[in-house]
Amino acid sequence: MNIYDIVDISTGFFESIVTFMLFDNFMERRKKFKFWIYWLGILVLTIGINISNHLFDISLLNLSGILLTTFTVSFLYKGNITIQLVLSVLGIVISGFSEVIILLFIAVTKNL
Repeated sequence: MNIYDIVDISTGFFESIVTFMLFDNFMERRKKFKFWIYWLGILVLTIGINISNHLFDISLLNLSGILLTTFTVSFLYKGNITIQLVLSVLGIVISGFSEVIILLFIAVTKNL
């Protein structure tokens, strides 16, 4: 296992954390779920993102798979479906922008 494998695997985890931070800020947690259920949700979202990234690479199916997984996990929170869908899309957009910014930073620092 090299550094690229580690980064590839950890990408899904960090995208999941960002998505759950969005959910926490704009929706209310359901009182009937314990705290560890949300950590399990992060783990499920991480696995879903990584599987979608590996199966579909860079395609519209990948985006659809991640969106479906994110939207499904959003039901851990109270909120209407419109807000859940918007936050799911917003989480993907933020993750995509951060990946582009990091890539540009690496390209500038390495003179690529």
